[in-house]
Amino acid sequence: MDIVYLVKDSDTNEELIYSLRSLKNIPHDRVFLVGGFPAGINPETVYHIPTHQTDNKYHNTANALRTAACMDVISENFILMNDDFFIMSPIKNPASDLNLYKGYLDDILSFEKPFPNVIYQNALFDVYFFLQQLGYDDPKCYELHIPMVMNKGNIKDMLSIRGVGNINNLLFRTLYGNLFIFGSIYSKDVKLSAANPTLPDNPNFLSTSDGYFQKIKLFIKNIFDQKSEYEL
Repeated sequence: MDIVYLVKDSDTNEELIYSLRSLKNIPHDRVFLVGGFPAGINPETVYHIPTHQTDNKYHNTANALRTAACMDVISENFILMNDDFFIMSPIKNPASDLNLYKGYLDDILSFEKPFPNVIYQNALFDVYFFLQQLGYDDPKCYELHIPMVMNKGNIKDMLSIRGVGNINNLLFRTLYGNLFIFGSIYSKDVKLSAANPTLPDNPNFLSTSDGYFQKIKLFIKNIFDQKSEYEL
């Protein structure tokens, strides 16, 4: 399977460099950046698919995902990555080892208040009500900061569902997971931030917010201290 990163348009991206180094821990074929292509990335080993970007990250990622699903050059099943995902230990079988969910939306929306990000909270409500309209009475939340295996045909089907285009900030991971993933395993999230500075119990993955990366940079750098084939 190929690796697909949905990348914001920026000149530099230090997190991405270390995320690419962490790919040594997962079996994969080619690596694609959909969106931006920051400095320091090797164009000989990383394929770039540019996309138009706006100031809305939800629109940008949904557009990048749609673009990836329409590219014949990308494998039918691929591993979706964000530029701040780090694979901390070897993953043997991505199809099963990445089959993870965060909990049930009803519980998350009931007990994780107040949310620090109102836009994200509203997006959770939107996808929750949309899934209920589709007949999912107790939908799961797949908004983990962990790689996820997706299928291009499933993505096209998901994005063609009537009404999807009316969701202003689409949480496509949760929509995709409820539609197409079965037998998923519960996992706590692995994102470090000022509000959540404790290393996660799950040793396989780690993620961080843009503002918090500098606090853990030395820790990540010590683990992934060798340059990868994907950087200059």
